[in-house]
Amino acid sequence: MAALTDQYLYANINSNATTVVKHVPGKLHSIVVNTVSASSNTCTIYDNTAGSGTKIGTLSTLTAGTYLYDVMFNTGLTIVTATGTAPDITVCYA
Repeated sequence: MAALTDQYLYANINSNATTVVKHVPGKLHSIVVNTVSASSNTCTIYDNTAGSGTKIGTLSTLTAGTYLYDVMFNTGLTIVTATGTAPDITVCYA
C-alpha cells in the first residue's frame, strides 16, 4: 500500500469558472477530461491564486483523456474553464 504522501488530492470542475484549486505552493499531477465540452472550450492553468499571471498551460477540452503534468507550482493553482459548453474535468494535485 502506498504511503499517504504518495497520494494526490482532487478537485472536480464542471462549469465555466475561475477555480482556485490550491492557495499555496504544490504539485500539479494531472488533469483528466471526463466529459468533453460541446464547443470550443479551453482549460487554462495558472501558477497563481487568480486567473492570471504565470501560465502553466492551456488545453482543449474537446477530447477526453488524461493530461500528465507532474510540475511544481510556486504560488497556487488556479484553473479557468471558458468559452462554450463546460466540460467535466478532474484536477489531481498535491
